[in-house]
Amino acid sequence: MFKYSLKNGLEANIWINEVPMVIQSCKSEILVEESTELYANTKKLIMELFIPRDHNNYALLGIDFVATNEKKVIAKININNQNQTKYKDAIALSIDTVTYGIIDEYKEGIINSIHKHVKSQTLPSGIITYNISAYAEIGSSQKMFELVSDILLSLLIHDNIDEHKALQILKGSLNIR
Repeated sequence: MFKYSLKNGLEANIWINEVPMVIQSCKSEILVEESTELYANTKKLIMELFIPRDHNNYALLGIDFVATNEKKVIAKININNQNQTKYKDAIALSIDTVTYGIIDEYKEGIINSIHKHVKSQTLPSGIITYNISAYAEIGSSQKMFELVSDILLSLLIHDNIDEHKALQILKGSLNIR
């Protein structure tokens, strides 16, 4: 796990090919299916992000990417939104309650992110499954889930991600020097 504490109280955790929490699957929903020419290695990515600002400050999202040679990308979501299990180790504010799962409004942020990456042709050939999520009752938003999805999809195309490369992508996505 890469753990970052950046200026102004921003915190982020990034897990690469580790799954520190239990995945509870449900029926998959296909979000996008498009052609692509890019290739990347199979990997698992999870990111938790906290940005200290008003009511738009927390998201946890994970993807499982399985590379294929089919020259197409399929993005789907497989997150149980009926689960009411609390995530006790969240980096969100202590006054906020963080729960595993996702609500439909936040799925729109993920879909927006995927469409941006399809349009810019930055998704590799394979199956991207969004399979881990947690949201804060007060601090989460569609925009936060779009931002975290953007970062995960940016990390996806890099094969040897080290702590410095992940930080570079994180800062670039947040426009931080």
